[in-house]
Amino acid sequence: MSQKNAKEKLRRNRMNDATNQLKVMVLSYNPTLSSRLDKPDILEQAVKLMSSLSDSSKQHYQNGYNAGFKSASTMFLNIRSMPLFPASVMAHPPTLPPAPLLYQNFNLFPSIAPCPNLNPVYRPSVDFARPVTASVDGKPNKDFEEGLNQDEMVAAMSTHMAAGHSAKLKRDGGTAIGEFSKAVELAVRVYGKVDTESFEPYYQYGSSLLDYAIFKQYIEKLPAPTEGFYAEGHEAETIADTEGVNTAEAGAEEMETSYAVEEKDESTATAIEKENPDEKKESDDATLANTAIEVLKTARYICERQDIEDPKWQRRTASVLGCLGTLSIMTKKFEEAVEDLEQAIKLLKPLEDTDRVISFMYVEVAGSHLVLKQFDKAVENYEAAYALLNARLEAIKDQKDNKDGGPDILMELKGLEVLVKDLKGAIDNAKDTATDAKKKAAKRPPPLTGDTEVESKKQKPDDPTEAAPAASEASPVKVPASTPVAEASGL
Repeated sequence: MSQKNAKEKLRRNRMNDATNQLKVMVLSYNPTLSSRLDKPDILEQAVKLMSSLSDSSKQHYQNGYNAGFKSASTMFLNIRSMPLFPASVMAHPPTLPPAPLLYQNFNLFPSIAPCPNLNPVYRPSVDFARPVTASVDGKPNKDFEEGLNQDEMVAAMSTHMAAGHSAKLKRDGGTAIGEFSKAVELAVRVYGKVDTESFEPYYQYGSSLLDYAIFKQYIEKLPAPTEGFYAEGHEAETIADTEGVNTAEAGAEEMETSYAVEEKDESTATAIEKENPDEKKESDDATLANTAIEVLKTARYICERQDIEDPKWQRRTASVLGCLGTLSIMTKKFEEAVEDLEQAIKLLKPLEDTDRVISFMYVEVAGSHLVLKQFDKAVENYEAAYALLNARLEAIKDQKDNKDGGPDILMELKGLEVLVKDLKGAIDNAKDTATDAKKKAAKRPPPLTGDTEVESKKQKPDDPTEAAPAASEASPVKVPASTPVAEASGL
């Protein structure tokens, strides 16, 4: 066997292991995709994207945040793709064409759903958790425009906004955050913090921070490799050639050695970088979420100062409320999430072309009600989302029958069929959960009332020696083990 054939065999074996590992990861994250993952087109897409990765990138993938994760995470998002709503959600930038439809699947708790507008390999060299200012820690900030007059600052703000939108379309979330941060600072200097012209920079900056926070949360919930070539402890493969393969074997061993050296170097760097990983992660996540909340609350305040009857500002207000609702879910403030999302739904209902967005919000509200153990309300919101998407599905079918639809219509039809089916399953699960909860509540002993306590005192014997066995035999009142707070913390 030649060295070329040996390398090809090694590559092919790794591809098979990588494909199997991908299936395990996808199914463990979302079992509802089991019926789709074995379809030739889906699996072919996975293999094609996996094959585009270098071996070092594949090795990096198992370690989480590092250089090889960009292509791997893009592949994972593509495998999970389903039509739902445009990536830019409701408010497209007025100076740019709408982003292409980027799709994602429903989850019972969409706060952990992947956000398509992000570059996961981004490593910020500056702190983007606050707008760029003229000085940082008392030192001049080279990224800030100094000595500009008002017209020049307006032009610079437009440039940063355009660059931010462009970065979003390219899924480069880190660059988008930096550009929108600079635009916010310039808008405040030119127009003031709560001026109408400052809304767009604030909203884009806050939504980009939210996107980044969602993606971080999504990545952290990915299961670690448990089997296949990239599982921990896997030994290097040995390729033997019965007709004299000393050269091929040496080549294969050299490849394996290079991968091992890369992994060792990366592990060492990671160990040095992370002294207190848990504390740092919690602090970073809290800072990111809190900054996004502050920025979006400013955007909401700007909206409240406008004419709420204007459809343009209704959409903008609903966009901000939707972002704040998602942030509340991420920070486990489910009551606030329900309040913000229901207000956003109310604003969007009279408007056109909002069915998909409203249906997504209904699912988020339903997920929050599930955590709060308000099962009947969860069922109600799931059914509302189902009704909207089912109506859209019927309309798409009519377009297909009339031959009015192109490839986009057919793609949307296929995705909607899966979504409607998944929503139907979510409704059934919520109903079953509600029924089980009612049965458990009926079996639970009633709490002690004042009359019961008085009666128990009257029946208590005077002799303490007689009271002891009775107390030991009494069964205590059972308190439910899970509470809304406990359940929320397990998300």
